[in-house]
Amino acid sequence: MKEIKYRFWDDKKKKMVYGPTNGNPSASWVLAAASAYDLPVMLYTGLKDENKKEIWEGDILDAKGTFEVVTYYEGAFLACLPGLPKSGRNLSNKRFSYISRIVNVVIGNIYENPELLEKKHTA
Repeated sequence: MKEIKYRFWDDKKKKMVYGPTNGNPSASWVLAAASAYDLPVMLYTGLKDENKKEIWEGDILDAKGTFEVVTYYEGAFLACLPGLPKSGRNLSNKRFSYISRIVNVVIGNIYENPELLEKKHTA
């Protein structure tokens, strides 16, 4: 069974908040807190990168030199080029791909490391 976990970025405290935790085994508190402050909730993909680090929605991946952002789109977790509008996302135009834990390394996320989105990606 897939492990269901959530996180959100607390902009006030400048940190990621994860749930469920050992102290609070229910994920509902994460969803309630994020909803109360209108914060975007990110899901755990259930995958780990080649270094055994969890891959989350909103993470920035280094996929053999191309930086991509993990997104949840139409029922699947995908890695897409930074800044790509949702209307331009489709598998036929190769603008995003399925996530492979073998060739991907989590190097940050869109909240804690936004500078990575500006540094390096290829179209």
